[in-house]
Amino acid sequence: MADRAAEVSQAAVADVPAEVLAGLKVRLTSIDYKADQRAEHWAGNLLIETGVAKDKDQAKAMPAAWIEAGELEIVRMKDASRHEADFIKPVAGV
Repeated sequence: MADRAAEVSQAAVADVPAEVLAGLKVRLTSIDYKADQRAEHWAGNLLIETGVAKDKDQAKAMPAAWIEAGELEIVRMKDASRHEADFIKPVAGV
């Protein structure tokens, strides 16, 4: 069952070219995008705005797939209001 879930997860990002992912990583490095979809600066909004994701469901699935693949990670840090929050960032060195 875990293998099937991994296949479904990877299918969400299978058609995204490496150069598009690289561009997203640059944006995720330079601007703090949160993991929480209720946040104004949610990482999924970046995917929708850039046309990488077509809808909110896909925008939720894609970061999860890249986290599972080791491309992105969730980093706990302080936001602009100095509150602890989870942000999506590229994995260092990848």
